[in-house]
Amino acid sequence: EYYDSAIALAIENRFIQDAALVNELAARFYLSQNRLIFVKSYLNDARLCYIQWGATAKVRQLEEYYSNLFPEAVDSRIAATITASTSSHANILDLATVIKASGAINSEIVLEKLLKKLLHIILENAGAQKGCIILERDGQLFVEVSDTNQHDSAIFQESMLVENCSDVPISLVKYVGITQQPLVLSDATQETIYQSDTYIQSCQPKSILCAPILYQSKLIGIVYLENNLVVGAFTRDRLELLQLLTAQAAIALENARLYAREQHKSRQLAESLESLQQFQVELMQKEQQYRSIFETVADGLSLIEVATGKVIAANPALCQIYGYSQEEFLDLTPPDYVLPEYLHLFAEWQQTMRKSQEFNSQIVIQRKNGTLCDVEIKSNFFEYDSQPHALVINRDISDRKRAETALQKSEAQLRQKAEDLEAILVQLQQTQAQLVQTEKISQLGQLVAGVAHEVNNPVSFISGNLHHAKQYAGDLINLVKLYQETFPEPGQQVLDEIETIELEYLIEDLPKMIESMKLGTDRIRDIMQSLRNYSRTDGIEKKSVNIHEGIETTLMILSHRLKASSDRPTIQVIKNYGELPNIECYPGQLNQVFMNLIANAIDALEESNLGKTYQQVESNPNVITISTSAVNSVKSTNRLVKIRIADNGFGMSKHIKAKLFTPFFTTKAEGKGTGLGLPICHDIVTKKHQGSLECFSSPGMGTEFAIVIPARSISINEK
Repeated sequence: EYYDSAIALAIENRFIQDAALVNELAARFYLSQNRLIFVKSYLNDARLCYIQWGATAKVRQLEEYYSNLFPEAVDSRIAATITASTSSHANILDLATVIKASGAINSEIVLEKLLKKLLHIILENAGAQKGCIILERDGQLFVEVSDTNQHDSAIFQESMLVENCSDVPISLVKYVGITQQPLVLSDATQETIYQSDTYIQSCQPKSILCAPILYQSKLIGIVYLENNLVVGAFTRDRLELLQLLTAQAAIALENARLYAREQHKSRQLAESLESLQQFQVELMQKEQQYRSIFETVADGLSLIEVATGKVIAANPALCQIYGYSQEEFLDLTPPDYVLPEYLHLFAEWQQTMRKSQEFNSQIVIQRKNGTLCDVEIKSNFFEYDSQPHALVINRDISDRKRAETALQKSEAQLRQKAEDLEAILVQLQQTQAQLVQTEKISQLGQLVAGVAHEVNNPVSFISGNLHHAKQYAGDLINLVKLYQETFPEPGQQVLDEIETIELEYLIEDLPKMIESMKLGTDRIRDIMQSLRNYSRTDGIEKKSVNIHEGIETTLMILSHRLKASSDRPTIQVIKNYGELPNIECYPGQLNQVFMNLIANAIDALEESNLGKTYQQVESNPNVITISTSAVNSVKSTNRLVKIRIADNGFGMSKHIKAKLFTPFFTTKAEGKGTGLGLPICHDIVTKKHQGSLECFSSPGMGTEFAIVIPARSISINEK
C-alpha cells in the first residue's frame, strides 16, 4: 500500500523519476516474495516512467536484467506510442494520463473489480458514451461488464454470451474476434457491410470502436466502445491510446486470471483440507462405531487371513461360541476346531475368497471343551494391510438344527399318519364298494333263487307229464295205424278229415314236438340250476369245488351276449381245460370274478368291432380263450391252479394297465361302469384266496388276465 501511495503522489505532482524509482523498488520487493504477477506490473510501469523521463540507459538496463518479463508485442506498441508522443506535442495522448491509468489498472488484482475499473478508465480516456468488455472463455465470447446507458455512468457486472446480448453488434464483434484487428467506424449507419446487423438497424449508432485485447498474440478479450453524439469520435490518436490501455489491460487481465486461479486453487486446497479433516473425524467415528458393533454384535465375527486361515481378530461372541479366549484364537487354525469331515470346505472357502465372491456354508465345529456345535458360516472378501483377508460371520444354529430335526420328525409322523389315514380311507371305500356289490349279489341271488324255485316246480310238472304225454301219443298213433290196417276203406267223410288234419304229418311230427318240449324243459331246469349255483351264498368256510363248473355256469349265464347279432357273428369261446383237482375256495366269489373278467372281455371285443362291417368281423372273428392248468408251487408243496382268460381285442396301453386295479378307475362311458369290478376281483383273488391276479396286454395284441390260486387253503405256517 505504501508503494502504491508513493507512486500515485509522484505521478500526481509530475515527479516521473520518483514514480519510476518507486515502481522499480516495488518490483524488487515482490520479486523477493516470488510474486511474479505483481513484479511484471511494477517493472512495466517503471520502464514507462524511465522512457518518459528520457533515461534510455536505465531502460536498456531494465530490459537486459529483466528480459524474460517484457513481452515484445507490448514493447513495440509502447515504443510506437512513445515515438508518436515525442514527435508531436499537440497529440492527444498524454503520457502522464497513461501512466496514471496503468497504475490504477495494475493496482487491482481481483478480476471482477479490475474489469469494472478498466472499463471506467477506457470510457473516460477514449471519449465513449457506452461500452463493454468481452472476454474469451473456452472458445466463446462473453460480455463480462458493460455500461449500456449513455446518460448514466453505472457499470454492470454480467456474464452473457455475445450471441444472446442485444447491446452490441454481434457481427462486428465476431469480425474483430476472428481478425484480431481493431475496427473503427466513423458512422456505422453508413457502413454498407454492417447495415444488416440487427443492433445497428435498431439502435442506429454513430461512432464505434472495437479493439482486441491480446496477450502474447492470443486473443483474450475485446473492448467495444460507442459514441452516439458525433460522427468520427474515435480518431487514430484515441485508437492508439486504447491500444496502449488494452496492452496494459491484457497483462492485468492475465495476472488477475492467474490470481483468480491461484485463489480458486487455494480455496479448493482449503476445502480439500477441511474435507480431509472432516473425513478423518468421520472415519474415526465410524471406526469407533464399527469397533462397537464388532464387540457387541450377537453373531461371532472374525477377520481371517485367506492364505493361512489364521484368525487376525475375533469378537467376544465368537469366543463364546467356540469356547476359546481371544488370545487363544490368534494361535488356532481351522484343523484345530473344524471336524475332519468338513475340512474340505476350507479349500473351497479359499478359492471363493480369492475370487472376491461370497461364501455360505454350514459346518460342525468342536468347542474347546470337546462338545460339538452346528455353525452357519457367511464370509466376504476383505483387503486388510494390502493382503487378502475375509470377514467371517459365525452363527450358532444348534437350537435351530434341533428344532428342524424335531420338525422333520413331526412332519414324518404326520405324513405317516396321513398315509395311514389315506390307506384306511381307500380300504374303507373298497370295503364299502364290496359290501354294496355283495349286497347286490346277495339280493340278486335271493331273487334268482326264488325265481328258480318258482320256475322249477311247473317245469318239473311239465317235464313229468311230457313223459306220459309221449307215451299216450304213441299209443294213440299205434291205434290209428291199427285202425287203418283193419279198415282200409273208412269212408269219404273220414278220408276228408284225414286230409284236413294232415294225419300223416301229424303222426310224424307229434313225437318230435314232444321230444323238443322235453329238451326245452331240461334246458330250463339246467339254467335254473346254474342260476341257483351261481347265486348261492358262500359260508364262513371254504368249499372244495370243481372250478370248471363255475366257468361253465358263467358262460351259460352270458350265453345271450355270445350269440350272433346283426352287427357281428357269434363270439367263439375256446376252452383249454386241464386236469385240475377240486379247489378249496369261496365258489360264489370266484364265480363273480369269472363273470367280471368274461363280461369285460366281451365288452372289449364289442368295442374293437366299432366301425367294422359284419364281413370284416367275420374274416377275423372275435375269440375268447379260457385255459386252466395245474402248476407246482416254488415256495411250498401246495399245488397251484392257473386260470387264463384272454381276448383278441385292441389291448390297452401301459398307462391304463397301471391303473386297472385302482378303485373307481374306468375307461367305460359314464353310466356303464363303476370302476369297482376289477378292484373287487383283485381283492377276492389276492386277499380271500391268497393268490394273484395279473394283466398282460399291449396295444393291438389283445388282453389276458391270469388268475393263480392255491388248490387248498394255505395254513398259517405256509403264509
